[in-house]
Amino acid sequence: MHKTLKRTVALLLALMLCLSAMPFSAFAADTPPEVSTPSEVDTVVESEEPDLTVSPEPDESSSPRGSPEEQEETPSIPDTEVPKETDTEQEIEHTSGTELPVTRVWPTSQRKVRAASIGTNGTLYMGDECCPGGVGTPPTLGEYIGTMSIITMKYDGKHVAGYCLEHEKESGDGMGYTWMDLSTKNQETIGTILALGFRWNASSPYAARSDDSDKWLVTQVLIWETIAGHAFAQANGLIGVESGVDDDMQMISAHAHNPAKFMEYYRDLKKRLNDYFKVPSFASKEASKAEIITLRWDGGKYSATVTDTNAVLNNYPFENVIPGVRAVSSGNTLTLSTSEAILSPKTSSEVKGQNGVAGGKGAVAVWRTSDRNFQDFGTYNADGGDPVSCYIKVKTDAVGSAGLVKTSEDGKVEGLQFQITGSDGSSTTKTTDANGNIDIDGLPIYAADGSKITYTATEINVPNKYVKPQSQTFQLTEGQTASIQFENKLKRWRVTVTKTDNKTGSTPQGNGSLKGATFGVYQGDTLVKEYTVGDDNTFTTDYYPYGEDWTLKEISAGEGYKVSTVVTDLCEIPSGSNDEFNDNTATVTNEVIRGGVSVEKRDSKTGERPQGDADFSGIQFEIINKSKNPVDVNGNKAAPGEVAITITTDTQGVATTGPNVLPYGDYIIREKSTNASMLKTFTDEIPVTVSENGKMYTFTAENDVIRGGIAVEKRDSKTGERPQGNADFSGITFEIVNSSRNPVEVDGAT
Repeated sequence: MHKTLKRTVALLLALMLCLSAMPFSAFAADTPPEVSTPSEVDTVVESEEPDLTVSPEPDESSSPRGSPEEQEETPSIPDTEVPKETDTEQEIEHTSGTELPVTRVWPTSQRKVRAASIGTNGTLYMGDECCPGGVGTPPTLGEYIGTMSIITMKYDGKHVAGYCLEHEKESGDGMGYTWMDLSTKNQETIGTILALGFRWNASSPYAARSDDSDKWLVTQVLIWETIAGHAFAQANGLIGVESGVDDDMQMISAHAHNPAKFMEYYRDLKKRLNDYFKVPSFASKEASKAEIITLRWDGGKYSATVTDTNAVLNNYPFENVIPGVRAVSSGNTLTLSTSEAILSPKTSSEVKGQNGVAGGKGAVAVWRTSDRNFQDFGTYNADGGDPVSCYIKVKTDAVGSAGLVKTSEDGKVEGLQFQITGSDGSSTTKTTDANGNIDIDGLPIYAADGSKITYTATEINVPNKYVKPQSQTFQLTEGQTASIQFENKLKRWRVTVTKTDNKTGSTPQGNGSLKGATFGVYQGDTLVKEYTVGDDNTFTTDYYPYGEDWTLKEISAGEGYKVSTVVTDLCEIPSGSNDEFNDNTATVTNEVIRGGVSVEKRDSKTGERPQGDADFSGIQFEIINKSKNPVDVNGNKAAPGEVAITITTDTQGVATTGPNVLPYGDYIIREKSTNASMLKTFTDEIPVTVSENGKMYTFTAENDVIRGGIAVEKRDSKTGERPQGNADFSGITFEIVNSSRNPVEVDGAT
């Protein structure tokens, strides 16, 4: 308000005097074509006189020039002296393309570090006008804005954007203006505007109006609004922009190259200014003051999600700022996670905001030309600025530890696996060391809902030889170690052995017996215990612990049987069984002792060979089972009293069973039939007992040969019957000659 009043008074005085206004600087303020206004009258009246002896470091508590507080005071109007007419021919006109040497006046030479990259000398370059025809007087700024020639400052072969520092004030106007006259808060705000605003950096100056010239114009006006007190650092440390500035910008946009983009850029820059000194609500600008973010166990990892109520999270890259902690941003939320427990709080490395853009009062380089009609102007000084940065601090929820000790009956404790599951859904697998121990550190104590987690330890992949132990549950206490003990007991086995005959099963053959056989249970080559087959042809061992070298061997067989050479592996544990005591069965099959008989046929007279043309072949003998049990002979099963086998004599008169045919037992041999040349005169029954394996029992059987007679009747050759005359047929002798292949015995004579 006071600036409008001042302008009105000045205009009235100017009209009364009918004098031309003194020219403003070529780039800072163009005089409206309608009215000429003395710059002296447009000067802002401060609430207090500026201290010309301000030290290089301004007082942080000094009030910004043109601040809202000052606007509330009643402005004082200085006496206005009628300016003398100026010879316009002597007035210097600076148009597009004008170049002037400049010297850096801030930072001072003592601040070498902050001024390292900007040098001490450069060239001011006047560019094209960005608002041909002028803008007018924005209502909030209250000062006329002309055609606005864009300026750049050239050094090191590059053009960078330059900005007038105070509207309508020249460095040589006698008002003692310097950068140090600004309050610290104003300096902070201007430095931040330069950092976030438009920064030209090219080998050439601006050539024509463009979107870039609009951005330059937005930045320039915001600097003037700051010095006028309409953009300022607030008590909370954040930069605020009065709503009236929005109206100014809306007015100015009509004269911009692209009004829509002009306003878009202004709104974006305004937001970034407002957010610049903000840090996420869960972070702190000082590492020591960062509040701890507690990561809670979710069953697979520790995690926490925090929300930035300041809505500036996108300006801060939190990825990889804490080793071992993963950070993922999404909108205004940051999710932190880690698989390892963090027992002591960890502080992040410095997290710089706005991609590390450095703002603040140190981000300004102030330059002055040799032409005192020009006011001082500023450029961005990155090395002098300070980026806004923050820190976060994290730890995991309370954790505890557990110690698991494994013992086993056989002493094998290494490499056994245990699964540790939590009521929160977590799960991990651990393996015992050489001593059977498992140390489990960093287990969360509490679930995400604050309840204590109950853990369950379960042995998995338990070898079949062990009884799988029951699972155990436990909870943790911070600073203490839970102790868990597991013992593996070996499974026990026993076996019931059944003795069988390989042909007749559970029934022994002949006079044999399956009972009475003895067996030995061996571990390795060591006989542990002997067992005897009972009346039911079985025996049952004791229980023995699981092992890989238990065997069963027959030591002696029952009567009439051969000892089995089969070695039976024991200690079979049924798959899926978790019983400590396991019963198994085994069957041991034995072969009965077998022998054979042979019967040789003989002639009852000759004692050996047959007589005449007789022979001994084809004579059959039956062998009848006279044992107490059935027998199996060549697949033929014969009960007691039944024929076990029939044998037939060969051409030599021998009938045989072969050596291993008749099972252990008693038999009788009887002649069943004879042949055509021998009489069935052998009626004896030959008893035989088979008691030795492979033994042949031989016998003989004599038969009479079949005999006949010859009658010769003598007849006369003439009469055919009776003799003739006194002849008779008595006394005539006949010889019977043996023409058979074998001798014959007739009436005792051979």
